[in-house]
Amino acid sequence: MNLPLLSNCSAILLLALGLVAQPVSGSESARNERSARAGAPEVSFWNFDPCQGLIASPAQRTRVVRASAAVPQLPAVNDQPKLNPIYAPGTDPAKYVPGSTAQPFGQFDSFSLGKILFRPSARILYQYDSNLLNVPGVSTTANHSFQFEPSIEAFIPVTGNGIRVEYVAAYRKYSSFDLSRSLTHVINADSQINITPLLSLGVREHFALSSLDTREFVPGREIIFSDAPFRRNDVGAQLSWTITDRNTVGLDGDLNKISFDGGQLSAPAGTTFGNPADSIPFYDYDQYKYGGFYRRSVSQRTGLIFNGAYFRNLTKDPRDIANSRGFEALVGIETDLTPLTSGQFSVGFRGESFPGAPGQDFRGTVFRGVLQKEFTESIRIELSASRSTNPSYFQGNAYYVSTGVGLTYTQEVGPKLFLSVAPGYLSNSYPTPLTNGADVPSTLVGAENRADRLFELSVDARYRFTDWVALEFFCDLIHRDSALFAYRFTNYSAGGGILIGLHGANRGRFPY
Repeated sequence: MNLPLLSNCSAILLLALGLVAQPVSGSESARNERSARAGAPEVSFWNFDPCQGLIASPAQRTRVVRASAAVPQLPAVNDQPKLNPIYAPGTDPAKYVPGSTAQPFGQFDSFSLGKILFRPSARILYQYDSNLLNVPGVSTTANHSFQFEPSIEAFIPVTGNGIRVEYVAAYRKYSSFDLSRSLTHVINADSQINITPLLSLGVREHFALSSLDTREFVPGREIIFSDAPFRRNDVGAQLSWTITDRNTVGLDGDLNKISFDGGQLSAPAGTTFGNPADSIPFYDYDQYKYGGFYRRSVSQRTGLIFNGAYFRNLTKDPRDIANSRGFEALVGIETDLTPLTSGQFSVGFRGESFPGAPGQDFRGTVFRGVLQKEFTESIRIELSASRSTNPSYFQGNAYYVSTGVGLTYTQEVGPKLFLSVAPGYLSNSYPTPLTNGADVPSTLVGAENRADRLFELSVDARYRFTDWVALEFFCDLIHRDSALFAYRFTNYSAGGGILIGLHGANRGRFPY
């Protein structure tokens, strides 16, 4: 990114922050602190149950008028769902139920320009990484980086529920590593259309253009660092029909397309796509998924959901074994155990076949869940877990199984200081025994399968001087243990910076 472009972005941001067109009260800033850090790409390690967002809060379930027909910037009831968007390790943090983020867009901490509500924000950060390239050793590839991330979020009242649009531009510069693309662009759009009082259609869009952020195309984290330029376009839709006060049926679908720029990759040993000489990354793929659900409210506090989906993955895998098709069927429950304890869990069966590798067809159990406990108004603990499959490009493996567990502890220390501690564990297991390779000891060939274990820890502290200015400090640790030495690494990162404004893009977001 050149300096004139950076100057222009800064000027636009300062102009937006300086607008005085009907600013709205900032009294909700303390509550927004819980979600602001979760929206940052580098700490989104968690995921909800796929059924989340289909069960309303107890107060909503007793109403004849559905929340989807309410004015989007004004909650239909005061008792809103208390679950925060948290992501289990190994899952995709960009997924959320279509139509779920437009309605909760509030007037608090927003500016108005006519009927349009908007919320500008920015982050200016310094970060130190002890092992940026994730190679064996602790400090072999240490790096310093500077990041400037302006963003703007807007609510456009075009339909009955409006459209929420978010744009984030992140510029990153490393001290001793030249990125192939220093500027990252992310766009999110979301809306819900009420066809009738009981029939609604939600549509969402997620677009990313970057060379970092590997979770965008490999959420299971087979690789963690990459500098291969890519673009992602993920479109989702959900049609919901409320048959009675207790019964809802619906259809949903998703199209996720990943495409990489041509040219040779430049990634270090242990973090490549499998073969450093490959000019087309394996993770260049199209994913299709569509299915339906049935929801039954058994009480004011508890709901049951039956969910089924068919999916297909079409890849540019030169081995021609990772293309797959399959189905998934789950049954889920969401319940408010007590006024301060809520949770959801789904478990089911997944069948996935690989025509190019028939011996590796997967038949097994998958699950997703989250449990949240509020001890006080300022202290909260959340536990999330998931198990699923991800496509692989390691040796002759067509896939690997990811099982992740994460814990998040958050506390507000007074009105200005916010603390967060988030440990996570992810296990990846591969179906085929190791074969001869440059990084495979002969003693392991045919005797063991690759198995990785990732341990992550994020510690955050944020001190807010005013509703629009805060200081942030963070320290992160990621360690991968593996049966293969070339894939073991440890990376410590620490840093801090200035936060301007309040980024509330994940308010109302209900991930799958």
